[in-house]
Amino acid sequence: MNLQKNLLNTLFGLLVVSTAPVYATAISNAQSSFLWDASSINGNPVNNQFFLVDAETSLFNDTLDQGNQQGDAFDTYLEQSGVNVSAASGYDGIADAYIASTSSNSDTSDNLPASAEAFTSIYIPFQADASEQASVSIFYDLFASAEALLAGESSLAIAALAVSLLDDGFNNIEFGLSDELIANAQNSADFPNAIQDSLNYTFSGLTDGDSYFIAIDTSALSTTAANAVPEPGALLLVMMSLVVVAGAGLDKRRFTPIFNHL
Repeated sequence: MNLQKNLLNTLFGLLVVSTAPVYATAISNAQSSFLWDASSINGNPVNNQFFLVDAETSLFNDTLDQGNQQGDAFDTYLEQSGVNVSAASGYDGIADAYIASTSSNSDTSDNLPASAEAFTSIYIPFQADASEQASVSIFYDLFASAEALLAGESSLAIAALAVSLLDDGFNNIEFGLSDELIANAQNSADFPNAIQDSLNYTFSGLTDGDSYFIAIDTSALSTTAANAVPEPGALLLVMMSLVVVAGAGLDKRRFTPIFNHL
């Protein structure tokens, strides 16, 4: 009986250790970039010194739920970070581009999903000419990456860009074109995904001499979640313990505490 008891105690200790969660990690990254120096309106290069910029970031995880925004100046830049999450928006002086960039990761110690959002809106002023049109050429990059390799994990990354026409009061007149890139992973990896392209669109019906804005909206979203995953060896130990318990002739009350620790 002492041998059986010692064996049960050993198996119980192994069960407690082996059923501790594996601290897996889900990862998500997204970025949308507007390459201003390769873009034009009616064939004329745009000048970012005249841009109006709104930058916005939001972060969410177990300990924070916060957002921030700022704008107006052409070199507006906003960056926030917290445990497992980060976001940046506005003018990136190193890349000389306007970006919305997010990153998120989750491990099994997280109780809630982690997510980050970033938005950059660029307003390009111009005056309509006798053509009463605005032919816009926009160059941009999109990037999205998602990784969630183990059971219980999930990861999503979205990068997007949209172009629209506004009047001088910032009221939307016409929505032009948009593009987006999505990476989605669940027990898998979906990376890297990238787009380098241009949007070409002509807005018509403008009034000669009137002032307008071309609005370029870049956005990025990263969100991740991970749940505790038992070690594979735990199931084998459970079977071994059941065999020992059955051999010892123990009743249900003797092995219930073991399952309370699984």
